[in-house]
Amino acid sequence: MSGLDILKHSWRMVWRNKADAARISVVLLLLSMVVGFAINLALVSSEEFIFSIGPVGLALMQVLQNAFTVVIGGWMAVAWHRFVLLNETPTGWLPSWHGSEVMLYSLWIILMGIGILIALIPVFAAFVPIIMQIETEAAPNMGMAFVVSVIAVVFVTFLMIAMMRLSPVLVSRALGQNLSLKQAWRATGGSSKLIFGVFFWLFLIATGIVVLVGIFVAILSAANLWVLLAGLGVPAYFFGVWLMTLLQISIMTTIYGVYVEGRELP
Repeated sequence: MSGLDILKHSWRMVWRNKADAARISVVLLLLSMVVGFAINLALVSSEEFIFSIGPVGLALMQVLQNAFTVVIGGWMAVAWHRFVLLNETPTGWLPSWHGSEVMLYSLWIILMGIGILIALIPVFAAFVPIIMQIETEAAPNMGMAFVVSVIAVVFVTFLMIAMMRLSPVLVSRALGQNLSLKQAWRATGGSSKLIFGVFFWLFLIATGIVVLVGIFVAILSAANLWVLLAGLGVPAYFFGVWLMTLLQISIMTTIYGVYVEGRELP
């Protein structure tokens, strides 16, 4: 079994069940995007509104928006995990609300996100001298910048692998179970190379898509086909966000099924 096998299985899982995947995620994803767009539009378009709520109000709005996004994402993920692992089929265009599971899932997302930020503090600190050189209009030390960048990429890669190895903690909360961080790490022992392969193929695919989209946008822009660009771009953007979201959740589901439940890929 390789990272590509995990990725292909996750892709087939989404595409084979695309009708159920749409019922689980489309409305929730649209709701999250619309709310986020509305809040950002209100902040960008009205300076008076920003001054009226002040820094505290602005920070509170951002916190509430992020919390809303996390809960919506948790709702979607819990529904998909339960659909795949418990055969809990959606009956409408909103998945069942499992309150305690969704809130615990969301809480763990926040806690793991905080853990990531703390782990990244040394990376941010390493870039401070380079940023200060640029701000003072001094020529940055390119050798140091290159070394720091390479170390940062390696560190972030290891961090992403670690988070994916710990992802069974999230999936277990969706199923009403309480897998600990230690148990998740032990269960996924030996999977680091496989998970790296998953991220490697995802990176290649995403890069290819970005290049193709860039070429497509450049052609339409050069031809001044702005209406066609908007008409195709918005649905394509939403489809891409939807597919990548479900694919990432499916990868977590697959890792849980294989390493925690002992399932085999078909």
